[in-house]
Amino acid sequence: MTQIAGLGSFHLDDGGTGWLVGDETHAVPGLGVSGRFVLDDPGADLDVAGAVMRRFLGLPAGVRDRLTPFLWAYYRDTVEMNGLAVELAGADQVWSQVRVGDEFLVGQDGDTWYVDIESGCDWEPEHGLQLVFRDGDTLVKVGQYDGHRGHLGTDEVYPGAGHADGRSAGPAS
Repeated sequence: MTQIAGLGSFHLDDGGTGWLVGDETHAVPGLGVSGRFVLDDPGADLDVAGAVMRRFLGLPAGVRDRLTPFLWAYYRDTVEMNGLAVELAGADQVWSQVRVGDEFLVGQDGDTWYVDIESGCDWEPEHGLQLVFRDGDTLVKVGQYDGHRGHLGTDEVYPGAGHADGRSAGPAS
């Protein structure tokens, strides 16, 4: 059993991944969801990982609203490429077709930390939805789940929906 300050106890995954799985469920009011943390490297600096998790839990109100243009762009592109799976009249309906995942995967690429959430959406049942926050509080990806933490190695949240640079719909912080 491993403890991370302010986040509770974590245990090694029984599935053999070697990941640390949180024993507690945490609410993320800024996203309107709850879930547990999964740390993909138990040998990582737990103080830094804990800080990233706490920043994620502290996402401000309005983050969901800032995600909406990116979800809408993902919906429109999916409909254009694959045809109509779900008909939505406008961006204000997009959240009704999304199920945000309840496991928050925390991992590191080089010196950069991410919180990665595999989610579902009715318009793309095969590839679903991936939401990624760099350092726990900066939105860097909204799009189909492909396991990558960015779009083509950039911080473009979703091509065609603007850039998460503070001048459009993001960042989340």
